[in-house]
Amino acid sequence: MCTETINETINVCKYIGYEKKTRTIEGEVVIQDIKPDILSIVKISKKICIAKKTIEDNKVRLDGTVDICIVYIADDETNSVRGVNSQIGFSEVLDFKGIDEKTILKMKYSSNKVEYKVINGRKISIRCPITFDMKAFKNCDVNIIKGITNDEKMQFQKVEKNICGPINQSNTNVEIKENIKLNDENLPISEILDSSISIKNKEYKISYNKILAKAEACVKIIYIADNEKQNIETFETTLPVMGFIDVDGINENNEVVIDYEIKDFSVRPVYQDLQSNAILIESDIDVTTYSYETRNIELVTDFYTPNSILKVENENINILKRMIDKEDKIEIIQDLVVPELDNTNILNIDGAIELNEKNILDGKVAITGNIDVNIFYAKNDSHIVENKKLELPFQQVIKIDDINKNMSPIVHIHIEDIEYKKSGENQLQVVVKLVVTIISDEEIEINSVTKLEVSDEKVPDMPSIVIYYVKHGDSLWNIAKKFRSTVDYIKEVNELKDDMIYSGQRLLIPRLYEKDSVSSLM
Repeated sequence: MCTETINETINVCKYIGYEKKTRTIEGEVVIQDIKPDILSIVKISKKICIAKKTIEDNKVRLDGTVDICIVYIADDETNSVRGVNSQIGFSEVLDFKGIDEKTILKMKYSSNKVEYKVINGRKISIRCPITFDMKAFKNCDVNIIKGITNDEKMQFQKVEKNICGPINQSNTNVEIKENIKLNDENLPISEILDSSISIKNKEYKISYNKILAKAEACVKIIYIADNEKQNIETFETTLPVMGFIDVDGINENNEVVIDYEIKDFSVRPVYQDLQSNAILIESDIDVTTYSYETRNIELVTDFYTPNSILKVENENINILKRMIDKEDKIEIIQDLVVPELDNTNILNIDGAIELNEKNILDGKVAITGNIDVNIFYAKNDSHIVENKKLELPFQQVIKIDDINKNMSPIVHIHIEDIEYKKSGENQLQVVVKLVVTIISDEEIEINSVTKLEVSDEKVPDMPSIVIYYVKHGDSLWNIAKKFRSTVDYIKEVNELKDDMIYSGQRLLIPRLYEKDSVSSLM
């Protein structure tokens, strides 16, 4: 006999899996004919831009570029400083079982070092390893049982669970095209050697089914001045990044995570009257929002009848309880003594970071790694530039309330900014500002019952009375189910005020139909 159940279909987010892939992008940078040969490389910097991300069945396709900036000493009469800017395109397909075009993909990527080799003074062979960390989720419908309608003897256990509702993924593209004048103290530009962009000060506001995402794009350039000495100059500016993203039904109770992806970036001198006192900055920035609401659901997780055998077909499904996507900012402050900085002018300090180890604890993430700091400087009264590399080891413990040691989070760390101050001719204080992003999730298992019916099988005979001593891990529900009684009956017989029991406790469990004789047994 089939039992009528009260069902509800709920839309939830299901965790699919985690993948970590490393690919090496290879290519060549060729010196333009109008520029001299390479005598030595001063510094190489890179920027990874993902122009397009396509999710297919069991695969992620990434199309993008590695933007390479090379500063070198020229093999000419004056050993001048020159620069080369180039792009190496790539298209990579990453295997990821269980994903398709409806998948929600959270991805972070990192590349710590660039390997290079100079060939015949005119060509540089480049190898750039990139590591992609990816977590995948998918919204789906799940059928749950909320109650039983046609069997008064049916015992069922109800629980309340907090779950993550469906994740709404939306995005917009923000285009930057700005003509920026140099500061009055900056000399005109002859040639741009290096440029960089970073996204800082991210914030958002929810209003009228829209998310207003706001941030700042910090752009830095190093260039050769258009003067007789060909001084090396630096310039920095900040531009607003703002986008409206439509999200139906969003409200202030929603959790919101926003990712900014640099799809393209370029900086070019702007000339007027044969002189450049301005730069044209162009960039495409993809702004993606992930929004969801945590809600409470009530569902039936277990069934039995004292006087009959049940046949239950069910499916256990892991769904998302919460998505953890948090940023934490930390500072590494280091006082350095660098003899090479005597009688020099520091042009720029940048760096790359390598995460060596991560340990997940309850409420904490402990990380260790190294920061490769590059000090780019020029000798006073000279156009000669050099690059000094230093390694700063670090250890940090980051508090993340919702995380525990059973999770496998993505830990991504990048340098937001490096501030420095000379405290003497060769003494330097460096402040490295790091942003640590933790992407993880907490799952719960729910029991989705597909069929429930009462069998014609005979129920085994039970003793007239059982004296039971509570074991560790027991509950009144499990004890009542085992001895074909009910929780209320056991509480009544043993004069229990609530469902709390303890290990070693003595319980009397009479056969259920002998309830009338309970008083004589106590």
